[in-house]
Amino acid sequence: MPYDSSNYPSRLGRTLMLAGIALFSLGSARAMLPPSPGTESLNLVGSGELRWFGLSIYEASLWTPEGQFDAVNRHQQVALIIDYARNIPSDKLVHSARTEWQRLGIRDPRTEQWCEQVALIWPDVSPGDQITTIVEKGGPTRFFFNQREIGTITDPDFGPALLDIWLHPDSRSEKLRRALTGGRS
Repeated sequence: MPYDSSNYPSRLGRTLMLAGIALFSLGSARAMLPPSPGTESLNLVGSGELRWFGLSIYEASLWTPEGQFDAVNRHQQVALIIDYARNIPSDKLVHSARTEWQRLGIRDPRTEQWCEQVALIWPDVSPGDQITTIVEKGGPTRFFFNQREIGTITDPDFGPALLDIWLHPDSRSEKLRRALTGGRS
């Protein structure tokens, strides 16, 4: 049977297909690397998306040195990276944190102080913006906005309380919590 070149992609088609595969692979590899300073030694635990009435609000990923989340060890080093898909003013971010702490039954008298502190740190976000929260082991919590450090809260109890919004067994989005913790309950 003679060779029929019409059944095979052209050289240009093959080149474009290989370039597409390479770009897809590069994009996937970049998505697996923690993008903010201070997270280079961390490994991905899990990632997921928060949707509201079908609309994407943000994508989040959780990182630890071991690539596993230990719910019992509240003072391990953890990074939570959130890539926003919507415009959200900073006052709404702060209000959401306060509301979630109340809903979760976190009655620490410092929550109002924490809300005042993050109100001075967290910016308004737009689609494509990223906030990285790095909770140091037994220490401060540092915030990065689009890979630039924007503030620190030194209270060692703040970081674990903030992470509870996403990681507490009664968090608002069980699906996202499961995705972030690598499917662990």
